[in-house]
Amino acid sequence: VVTDRQRRRQGREIGDLALRRLGALAAESRLRQVGQLVGFVHDEAKPFLKEFWRDNIRVVGFVRDPENYLNQGTMHVFPSHWEGSAKVTYEAAACGLPQITTREAGDVVRNEIEGIIVKPGDVNAIAAALEHLYLHPETVQQMGIAARRRVVENFTWDHFRTRLLDAYETAMRMAR
Repeated sequence: VVTDRQRRRQGREIGDLALRRLGALAAESRLRQVGQLVGFVHDEAKPFLKEFWRDNIRVVGFVRDPENYLNQGTMHVFPSHWEGSAKVTYEAAACGLPQITTREAGDVVRNEIEGIIVKPGDVNAIAAALEHLYLHPETVQQMGIAARRRVVENFTWDHFRTRLLDAYETAMRMAR
């Protein structure tokens, strides 16, 4: 599952150059299920999707229930160039998906624990990570379990509320 807008900020190259590499893998029958794109596909990525389109790729657009689409996936790809802390990485982890993402997408994923961290713009690393996870389903399962556990133990709305209230209390103490 690849989510969000496919444009420069979110690492449009997954819709560009990485699809070339994935297309080659699919042609070699080593990668049968490319998956679905959830979100908006920017105009500049459409020619690449058209060029490398497969019947097993779906573009579903923005959805109100991303968890229903994430739950259909095996892994989540979000190669952001700069994001801050992307909500979709929390959603994917909550759904038990290992992720291929960048450090720029936030702190949910730790490299080789809940997923694989790649450098922004490193198309070969994205494709290699996809191939690695495809060839190692036991790693996918372990990372997915770790991802779900990390969200439940650290990133629920209760955790957020507690941290936010602590920050306000600290700021008020410092202002006195």
